[in-house]
Amino acid sequence: MRTAQNIVILLLVTAVSLYARQRSDRAIVDNFEKTIKTLMLAADSAKTIQDCADLSTAIDALEKDFTVHKPLLDRALYPDDYTKTIGNLKGRLLV
Repeated sequence: MRTAQNIVILLLVTAVSLYARQRSDRAIVDNFEKTIKTLMLAADSAKTIQDCADLSTAIDALEKDFTVHKPLLDRALYPDDYTKTIGNLKGRLLV
């Protein structure tokens, strides 16, 4: 349950920071990478079905929040891209 609370807080902070004025491209990429790493660690440590459900919701929210930055993230995440990174995260959750 604590994991779910941390994820919700992280997503709220991410959403607020995404819409803040004067965001640089580097900050967007850094924020995305940090959030992905946090969610991957949470997926690796998920113990219950509820944890997995909460993570799935968080991943969907992340995907929705960063879709507007897909072209930027595609360039920044080379050789991977935005879609592949999200796919890897979802695959990790399934495992």
